[in-house]
Order: sequence, then C-alpha cells, then structure tokens
Amino acid sequence: MNLRYAILAPALLTTAMATYSMAAPSPGPLSEATAQPPAVATQPSSPTASGTPSTGPPPTSTPTPDVPNTLPAGLTGQLTYRTGLEFVTVGFPDAAVLSRVPVPVSKPGEVSADGQWRAQTGCDAPGPSGAATCHLELTAVDGRSRTLDVNAEPRWAPTGHALALRVIRDGASTLAVIDDPASDAPRSLVPDALCRADAPCPVLAVGGFAWASDGKSLIVAVGDELSDEAQGGVIARIGLDGSRYSVLALTSGVPPYLYASPHGDRYAYTALHPLGWQLYVLDASAGTVVFSDEMGSDGPNATPVSVPPDVKGPMYIAWSPDGSKLAFGEGFEPPYAMKIVDVMSGVVRRTEFPDGYPGEIKWSPDSTRLAVSTYNIGRTHHESYVVDPETGVARDVLSGCVIVWSPDGRFLAIHGERDPGVIIADVATLQHSQLTDVAGDAPIAWVQ
Repeated sequence: MNLRYAILAPALLTTAMATYSMAAPSPGPLSEATAQPPAVATQPSSPTASGTPSTGPPPTSTPTPDVPNTLPAGLTGQLTYRTGLEFVTVGFPDAAVLSRVPVPVSKPGEVSADGQWRAQTGCDAPGPSGAATCHLELTAVDGRSRTLDVNAEPRWAPTGHALALRVIRDGASTLAVIDDPASDAPRSLVPDALCRADAPCPVLAVGGFAWASDGKSLIVAVGDELSDEAQGGVIARIGLDGSRYSVLALTSGVPPYLYASPHGDRYAYTALHPLGWQLYVLDASAGTVVFSDEMGSDGPNATPVSVPPDVKGPMYIAWSPDGSKLAFGEGFEPPYAMKIVDVMSGVVRRTEFPDGYPGEIKWSPDSTRLAVSTYNIGRTHHESYVVDPETGVARDVLSGCVIVWSPDGRFLAIHGERDPGVIIADVATLQHSQLTDVAGDAPIAWVQ
C-alpha cells in the first residue's frame, strides 16, 4: 500500500461526533414561505418487542418485500463494513473480499484538499489535576511529521493545505491558522480592523467556523465584544491576512458549529428560541439570513445528540450534494418529523414518521432521494425509509440504521436490526438481501 493511500483511506472509515447548544438571531426573509402538508411515512416493518409500538396511520404502500436469497443484479463499486475488530472491503458484483484492515485505536484524522497532509488530534489520559494534555499531529504523504502541543479542532482549506484551528485553552476558544504544515507555527487570526494602537489586539472568542469557498477567508461565529450592535455574537468573514473583516449576521449567542453547503456559499446554524430549536441559513455573499424555521440540530457529520427523553433538543442536519436543499429533523417530541427546504425558493416539505425521530438523514449522490433512519426515544428500535424530497413521501425499507448509499444511488447498505448483519436494499423495488448475517456488522463506506 503506498503512503498516499495509507493517509487517505482511513479517513473514509470514520465520522466526527460533537454536541452543542445555541442561541437565536433574527428570522430571515424566507421564513414566511408556505410549508406543504406533511407526507406520512408508511408503517414500520415489525418493530422489536423492546421498541416503541407504532401509533401512526395505516400503511399507504405495499409491505416491505421479502428478503431474496441472492444479492441484487447491478451492484458495483467497493463496500467497506466493520465487523468485530476489522474493516472488511468487498468488491461487487460478486462481493469478493478484497481486504481486511484492523480497526485503528484512534481516528485517523482529516486529510487536506490536495491529499498531501493529514491532521489528527489526540489527548493523553487526564493527570492528577483532572486536565488532559492534548496535541495536534501533522503527517505528510512523504513521511514528514510534526507534533504541536496545542488542543485544537482543525479544518483544512477547500484547496491546498492551509489549516484553520479552533484552539481551546483554559476553557476558551480562539482562532488560528497554519499556512504551511511543514514549518509554520499556529498564528492567531485577529483582523487589523479590531486592533487599536493604544491597546492590545482583542482575543477572538470563537464558536463555529468554516472556510469560505475562496479559500482566502473564514466564516466565523465570534463573541459580542467585537460589535456594539451585536445581541451576543456575530457571524463574520475574516481574511487570512487580517486585512478583511465584515459582519454578516447578528446572533443572540455564539453558535458553536456552522454547516457549510457543498459549494461553500451558504452556512446553516442553529439557535435556541422561545418556540424551541431554530435553524437558520446564511447567504455569505449577500450577508443575509435567507431562511429560518423550527427544528433540532447537532454536531459535525450529524451524529445524534444524547439528551434526556423529556427535553426537546438537537438532531440531524444534511445538505443535499448539489447544495440546493437542506433536510433537518424537528425534535424528539411527537409527531416525529423531518423538513426539507429548497433554499432558493424557501418551499418546505414535511414528512412525519410513525414511531421515531430522524436519527440519520443521508442524501443520495445525485440529490434526488434521501435515506432516513428513525430512532425511537429509547434507541431500542430503528426504521429505515427512502424519501422523495420533491413530495416528502416516505417508503419504509426495513428495520435498521447506519445507512450508506451506493455510488450510483441505486442501492443502500444498512445495518440490519430485525435481520442482523449488513443488508443491501434496492431503492426502486425495496427488495433487500443479506450481505452478512453477524449482528455487529455495520456499513462504513461505498466507493466506485
């Protein structure tokens, strides 16, 4: 295995996890868009005895087809799934095992856009004081490596290998940049406009941050000490050289996470509002909030957030690959629902699910469908659906979670619950087949 593959391949096999809370800015101009009547998902397939019984309406489509004995025709690409302590990769159409790789002890880290560097954070066991010592490891394709004694959340630029960092020190977060991972130390990023000749430059108290699509600036949620007009915080554009600084939106707190659209022109964030959790979409080029609505949310890569069952809290956010739509869950309270917004028109479709909230929302590669796995409050039953974003209509696929799309969007790999193992489902027919039958097996990635 060459070193470039050794750096890139493990990054396909892990996802980040985070939790957060937020506070609310002003509604956007499209918040008055008329929502469509909710589409109701079909009745789930045979919940387990420990799961929440379904109280939804009767099925609106035929029951899920039986499991055929063989894999469906037309499977292509390579699917990696986890079983025990190994990642197993199989090649289609015959599902022959291509490799078995031990599961790494720690996450392999994120790879730069040019594939030349990997950034990985690690922390030692807490010492007598209870504080853990953390560091940032930078590894190059050619074998060079550096370890920096800094506790930081890294984000690679959309091109090249500049690295932005949210540095965490003494409970506070600041912003820094590494221009060249081979030699540069992190430099604090403070806009010139905020510095005065008669006083030290302020320390940026940062929350969520993301690279702008130009790769020359960052979109950052920062504290209210930077603006007399702010209601608690601002979302600003900051140039890497410190010469550019502009406020894009006011917030009533500092949002800890920003969700960049695939094209990097819009950013979703959440806020706590008297009506409950709210989602906002910021158009960075126009500097305006173009959408807001009630919802829940969660952290990067949209892993469900653990909250008490009696608390309305965050859940899933997912941009479509073409950047035209955003899907998100409404919360942990029935009726359990997902909303799909067209960010250009503001039109909202709403889908209700019988017995669980959207724990996963995965768009197909061509943005024409969504796969959704719902979780009951106790997380003892999961049901998978395919949803049409144009109508909001959902079709029940099978009992399971951990969903991965095939590269051509024709099939789903799902961690089966009623039928354990990795299951392959045909999206058009809803027929599904067992790839494996071990209860702990779960799909990780499917590539061409």
